[in-house]
Amino acid sequence: MAQLEERIGMIEEAVLSAAKAESDAIRKKTDDYRRSELDKTEKKVLSELYGRIQTEVSHIHTDSTAGISQHEAHYRQALLQRREELTRQLFTDVAARLHDYAKTPEYTTRLLATAARLAGQYPLQGSRVTFCPLHRNSLADLQKAFGPGCQVVPDDTIKLGGLRLENKAAGLVVDETLDSRLTEQHHWFYANSGMTLR
Repeated sequence: MAQLEERIGMIEEAVLSAAKAESDAIRKKTDDYRRSELDKTEKKVLSELYGRIQTEVSHIHTDSTAGISQHEAHYRQALLQRREELTRQLFTDVAARLHDYAKTPEYTTRLLATAARLAGQYPLQGSRVTFCPLHRNSLADLQKAFGPGCQVVPDDTIKLGGLRLENKAAGLVVDETLDSRLTEQHHWFYANSGMTLR
């Protein structure tokens, strides 16, 4: 009987040992599975959070870039308007000075010298020569410079002074007006004033 009890004890110990080993194996598998699932879940959550963060950063970047662009466009427009105001004022002042100059005896001398030069360079019969209506008092001298074969008349489109010679038969237009020279200076001014926006 002692042997039977000893055998039962050994069987019992073997069964308990096997059950413990199986229990430990199941516990280890369970722990490994739980750890694996936690790692997967953690990686998934981190990936989702990273994606959300990237999306938010992208939205913030887009919004801030749009805001900066909008402010930049607003300030650029304000600068353009200010540049235009300054340029307009400058050319208004220059036009006023030219208008004052055109009332001087020096201007009359220059106008007649320009007439003599144009008449010498373009001695074409049938030419039409126009001038600023403010200088009607020079009409006789201008007509004399160009001769009877040319028509010399005031032109309301010439506001500051100078002469414009046209000969349709020769397809010729020579614009020596102060108005056109001032307009040409607009182009030069924009190109050379240093008032460009970048």
